[in-house]
Amino acid sequence: MGLMKSFFSQTRKPEGLLGKMMLNGMNPGHAKLADWGFGHLPALAPANAIDIGCGGGRNAGELLRKYPRAHVTAVDYSELSVAKARDYNRDMIAAGRCDVRQGDASNLAFPDASFDLATAFETVYFWPGLEKCFGQVFRVLKPGGIFMICNESDGTDAASKRFEGIIDGMKCYTVRQIEAALRAAGFSGISGDHHTSKPWIAVLAKKCRGAENRSRKATEDQRKSMSRLFRGTGIFKPLNTGRIDAHVACVREWVANIFFYTKNGVTIMIDAGYNYPRLKEKMGWLDIDPASIRHILITHQDTDHVGALETDSDLLFKDATVYLSGIENRYLTGEARRRVIYRLYRLPMVRSDNRRVLLTDGQILDIEGIRVECLLVPGHTWGHMVYLIDGEYLFTGDTIWFGADGGYSFISTLAESNRVAVKSLEKLEANLRSRKRRISVITGHTGWSDDLDFCFAHRDRLCSLFRKRVPDPEAPYDGYIEDDDIEEKARTVSLKKKK
Repeated sequence: MGLMKSFFSQTRKPEGLLGKMMLNGMNPGHAKLADWGFGHLPALAPANAIDIGCGGGRNAGELLRKYPRAHVTAVDYSELSVAKARDYNRDMIAAGRCDVRQGDASNLAFPDASFDLATAFETVYFWPGLEKCFGQVFRVLKPGGIFMICNESDGTDAASKRFEGIIDGMKCYTVRQIEAALRAAGFSGISGDHHTSKPWIAVLAKKCRGAENRSRKATEDQRKSMSRLFRGTGIFKPLNTGRIDAHVACVREWVANIFFYTKNGVTIMIDAGYNYPRLKEKMGWLDIDPASIRHILITHQDTDHVGALETDSDLLFKDATVYLSGIENRYLTGEARRRVIYRLYRLPMVRSDNRRVLLTDGQILDIEGIRVECLLVPGHTWGHMVYLIDGEYLFTGDTIWFGADGGYSFISTLAESNRVAVKSLEKLEANLRSRKRRISVITGHTGWSDDLDFCFAHRDRLCSLFRKRVPDPEAPYDGYIEDDDIEEKARTVSLKKKK
């Protein structure tokens, strides 16, 4: 068993004598599968193609033969595979049509929009996180580019299950799992096929034209449309950039707030705001270095709460771990789609490569000495979480809206279910009151209060754009105008509570 395990483990990253033996068998051993897979490619005329996880180099050679005007780049993270693939394609390399490089699928060292076609034969089993790696493929493909995955296993056959037990780090995926990861990475036009008599699968996906920079576009679209829709209504009343107390600070991003909780030199970020160009600048007003943020709690996945994590953002927090509910993560995988305006309008899907920790209702985390209680409060989104930190600070995202006369269920037009949202607030209020202690309730758009009577004064009623509200003299005419959010105030003025 030891020798067999050592030999078959060479499929992951061939090394040494056993690796050479494995590579010698790869090209002929996978030829029939690869040829079947190539038959799924549509009529194309790619100028540049890439084969990721190229192994012995045969499939790169087939791409060169199939597309005689294309330049083909082959990538593998095994030095032996690179040497074998170079030898196999030496004539085409000499002719300037082929390039073989050592590289990693999770960090493809190519500029954005470099290739028209990408292929991956018998390799995604070993990729370190499908969504992250597929995101890299998405990035290096040109708009309109095609990505094809071809596997010998469909993730359910007995042989693949045996090999998962033999080969460390091997994971066989079903077509459905691959499709979900492709959607999460931003691909569309996804189709999968099974061989008629074997567990072989081929999955194709397309990077649609105009798909790049979607979160930046969504942020800008929302800034324009929401400004027009809500100006003069007094609905959005964000805190300016500054500090609530020694533990809690916030940054204003137009109508939204993101928060930072600090204790014993550790800072946790709560929500990630828009894909906002001034975030680093305003964090500097608070003397918070984006590189110091290792943990980010996400209440929900809307554009104004996760923008700084999206793959086309400035990636200030690319190394941070993100925490969100397992239910909310379904939006990020494409298993569910976020709908607003009484569920008539579907929002663009969020794409992020950050490591995720998926949470359940009532789960308690200890993040470097900071206690975080995770409470599921569905309604605005199906997996919306609120976070009670160290038993004193409740970050509520988009569950509560503070009017001049107290708290309401959040804006009705943006909820997945207003009925569920109201019931969730009733449950949340009972939970907080049972603790019999002062808790600061901190909202995503309308400030904070530690008076529970005020916070839940109208929890069974909805904030609506179309209903009369008690005038609030402190509400800005247009929350997207930030003229009064300045560094001097951020450093010197404490952020007062609503009541």
